[in-house]
Amino acid sequence: MTIHNCIERMQGREEGKMALMKFLSISLLSIGLSFLMPLLNAVASVETDVSERIIEIKQISFPLLLMSAAILLYSIIRLFKYRRVIEKKSEELRESEERYALSARGANDGLWDWNLRTQEIFFSLRWKSMLGYDDEEIGNKPDDWFTLVHPDDIENLKNAIAAHLKEPNAHLENEYRIKQKDGTYLWMLCRGLAVKDAEGKAVRMAGSQTDITNRKQMEEQLIYDAFHDGLTGLPNRALFMDRLNVSFARKKRRKDYQFAVLFMDLDRFKNINDSFGHLFGNQLLTEVAKRLNNSLRLGDTFARFGGDEFVILLLQTGTEEARAVISRIQENLLNAMAERGFSVTCSFGVVTFSTMPRSIDEAIRASDDLMYCAKQQGKNRTIFAVHDAATPPGVVV
Repeated sequence: MTIHNCIERMQGREEGKMALMKFLSISLLSIGLSFLMPLLNAVASVETDVSERIIEIKQISFPLLLMSAAILLYSIIRLFKYRRVIEKKSEELRESEERYALSARGANDGLWDWNLRTQEIFFSLRWKSMLGYDDEEIGNKPDDWFTLVHPDDIENLKNAIAAHLKEPNAHLENEYRIKQKDGTYLWMLCRGLAVKDAEGKAVRMAGSQTDITNRKQMEEQLIYDAFHDGLTGLPNRALFMDRLNVSFARKKRRKDYQFAVLFMDLDRFKNINDSFGHLFGNQLLTEVAKRLNNSLRLGDTFARFGGDEFVILLLQTGTEEARAVISRIQENLLNAMAERGFSVTCSFGVVTFSTMPRSIDEAIRASDDLMYCAKQQGKNRTIFAVHDAATPPGVVV
């Protein structure tokens, strides 16, 4: 049972009670008149014999008195019966309110009740405590709510409320971030329903606020895991291919746009795994990913395709810029391995694109083929190729 239904039920009981009290008052008035009218007649005719007046009073007043007594008795019976009904309904109302309060506490939701006529909102104690506030620290105006909502989410929330008020038969449901007292944000799910008056105008809206921060964090983690390598935290193949698609789209719009794809593989990594174990090999890959990722520029993408194979996307890059990036990578890798007391090298296959390749697969395959050529030529080598109108893909320069 909602608060709105409870109020309507109580208003109905009050109207019934008032009607019964009016009925009882009329009964008492009738009894009074049954005595008063004969007395007035007697006073008006003082010249008539007193004994005759007394007889006349009895004849007139007795039927009226009997009728009034019957009405009074009926009213008393109805009053007691109505009292039992009131007590029963009050008990049902109390149980319903307890059930509603228990459900609200069990759901751990904050409740709000907005009077659209007075523009005042009731926020439950739980609603406020969810954000770290005491009862008196948040007022009862809409702005006390809206000023806490994240700037990127407030317009969406207001638009959802406005749309719901136009179509109050549908439920309001909106997700947004709201600021806690300590300045951090929580994700909330707001649900609500508007109540219309007899003219069909929304006069009231009430609902709940549910903390969905944990759910949002899980969703974000699932999305992150879908596009990142579980061991190194680097972008995985799916995310790398998406960003390579973006570079392809830019190349279609801008003929002067250049980018490079670097395929990198650690030399003799299988020997390291066999000699020191897979745990050490995984630690080495994590360290390499951390050190080499810091060697790139903002906007470049360093991804792990699997095993000891890494792929790098360099934006706005020609051959010379790619050489500089590889030099930094090799230097950082040498320093990192020196701290561990042994040496690890890597081989690169690099393709710079000054013209549009036929497909993304071609861009990846060309750099992959060059990397294997570098390994076959003695490892710790870098082979470059330029994809342009004059140089077919895969030609070393």
